Amino acid sequence: MSVTLRQLSDGCGLVRSAVANILSSQFGAFSPKTRERVLATSRRHGYAPSRLPGFLRQRHTPAVAVLVPELTHQFYAKLLSALCNKLGKMKKAWGLLLTGGPHSGQLPIKANSLKGTG
Repeated sequence: MSVTLRQLSDGCGLVRSAVANILSSQFGAFSPKTRERVLATSRRHGYAPSRLPGFLRQRHTPAVAVLVPELTHQFYAKLLSALCNKLGKMKKAWGLLLTGGPHSGQLPIKANSLKGTG
């Protein structure tokens, strides 16, 4: 499990906003010693900031979601195959959610795993 910003800030003895500012290179009035402590702690724990807030601010995400009622239907199979090939070339992440039938549920499939099925 990855460390959160809250856990990182608690470990450094600083408030979250201070740690967030240091990690985003907005050093402000922080001493070099404080900056290095935060950066060293983040490296040691493998901290990686969530990209979701940035996507929400930009109203853009590199992910694509597709809902299909039946994967075995020829139309949807061809649609997904074409979409998969296109997304594979664009290096986009995507997921498949089957909505109905005996195979309902989320199936995590890599974009290039269905290439050439259409």
